[in-house]
Amino acid sequence: MRAYPAAGAVPAVPSANADPAVPTVTAAVDGGYTFAAATTYDTAPTGYTGSPGENGEGVYGRSGCGRCAAYAAAHPDVAMIDIGNEQYRKTMWDALRTRGYTGNSVALPVQITETGYIQNVK
Repeated sequence: MRAYPAAGAVPAVPSANADPAVPTVTAAVDGGYTFAAATTYDTAPTGYTGSPGENGEGVYGRSGCGRCAAYAAAHPDVAMIDIGNEQYRKTMWDALRTRGYTGNSVALPVQITETGYIQNVK
């Protein structure tokens, strides 16, 4: 039986720059792969500054949503509308209902156009 470290635990390995007997923390995983602890990809932006267009048109997302951050990075010319704002969240749901959506949840980001909507827009 293989033992795994507790959730959140990171295995210690010897440092290449110091005494090998002194362990340092790395982000090692099975298979010998390591990953940098810090990344430059922002999955929790400070907020989106867009506002809904006529009849609720626009692209809606939320701070902390990885797919929303990816969309924002791929489309810097689009001002994403933050559904963290209660008014904008209501506008999004009203626009979806007007376009025939009957569900209780939606895959962000959502693009709402004059005639329809696209969930998990890329």
